[in-house]
Amino acid sequence: MSRLASWGAILALVAAIAAASATAASAQPKAGPSGSVSFAMATTYQPGFDILIANFKRVYPNIDIKPSYYVSGAPFSTAVTTQFTAGNGPDLTWVTGARTGPTSVWPFAEAGYISDLSKRPWVKRMFPGDKAQYMYKGKVYGYDFGLSILALPAYNKDFFAQNRLSVPKTFAQLLTLCRTIAGMGKIPIAWAGGSAAVDTNNLVALAASTVTGPDPKWLQRRLNHQTTFASTPGWRRAVQMIVDMKNANCFGPGVEAVQIPQMQQQFASGQAAMMFTYAGLNAQVAQINPNLKIGLFPPPADNNPANTWLTAQAAGGLGLNTKSGNKAAALTFLDFLGREKQQRLFAKINYLVSPYDALKGNLPGIYADLKPWFASNHVVSTITAEWPNTQFGTLTGASIQGLFTGQKTVDAVLADMDKYFELS
Repeated sequence: MSRLASWGAILALVAAIAAASATAASAQPKAGPSGSVSFAMATTYQPGFDILIANFKRVYPNIDIKPSYYVSGAPFSTAVTTQFTAGNGPDLTWVTGARTGPTSVWPFAEAGYISDLSKRPWVKRMFPGDKAQYMYKGKVYGYDFGLSILALPAYNKDFFAQNRLSVPKTFAQLLTLCRTIAGMGKIPIAWAGGSAAVDTNNLVALAASTVTGPDPKWLQRRLNHQTTFASTPGWRRAVQMIVDMKNANCFGPGVEAVQIPQMQQQFASGQAAMMFTYAGLNAQVAQINPNLKIGLFPPPADNNPANTWLTAQAAGGLGLNTKSGNKAAALTFLDFLGREKQQRLFAKINYLVSPYDALKGNLPGIYADLKPWFASNHVVSTITAEWPNTQFGTLTGASIQGLFTGQKTVDAVLADMDKYFELS
């Protein structure tokens, strides 16, 4: 498993990106594609598309972009998988990397749902650390939005400063911080315990410091049946960390039922001092509360801060339906998104690192807080994209949910993970 070594020590903070307008693009050709393009997208990325669709429309007024937005996780995958299975999928659809879930590049390409995009002009500028996740049998099947961090705590900088709270450097300090904030009458950490995707991703992020960072070959050994989740102390510790956070009152009442929109609202409104989730979800938080000053810190390791690792994740992208009735217009939209100014603008709005910045080793915006871990090469690629089946993440998330209700023990969750890993 790669550790994204290409980030290296050359990282520098990127200057604020000026809002890119369509006037910087070439003028509309006299004759070109027209019609409408439908696409299915996670609500996570609506803030960026609200802007880029408007930019595109000014350059290509004869093409209408008609998005449908779904909450990421089960709501998105259920709706989109049903549409493609019935043969009426949208022209473009959000696809996650490799085999992350049912609507990822590998299963969709294997099923013949999405088209080969290898000859598009933006392919040569894809970030090498991500590119393989958008490829199937040597061909590119997905447009790449960029990089994010799989899951980590975001925090309210003003609240921390006003109450003289420090960002925790160890897990014990995080638990103490939770108890302090809970004593103030606030939710310490907003966590969407009702979302299987959030539960599984957060666990994997915790395991970066206990398993995948120190032992990057662990997944390959598990695939080779040389180890198990239950027999690996690091996985046991990562699952126990969730229980420890629950016992330290890190979460609000009924955390097991909280969904992503409610989690974002809790953080944006000030009900919660922190939010533990995929970093890109902060884009919608910023839309709810533009005045919120958001900071990021990695899930801290036990005892020694030097043992803390981050987990980087491909943010997903767009696949072209092989049965699209307007491929020319859809490809025109994809290629417009792939222009440097548009791509970097989209990444800025959605709290991502664009492929352009990834290639140069830049960490824009709130990601600047994470520079020390990138500079020290304490970043590991997520293993969620390499599960042997697309059911693992959803089923594991449901099992983790039982930790919040008391219906599952650490041993039971680990046993479930080994069982789900073997599903065909």
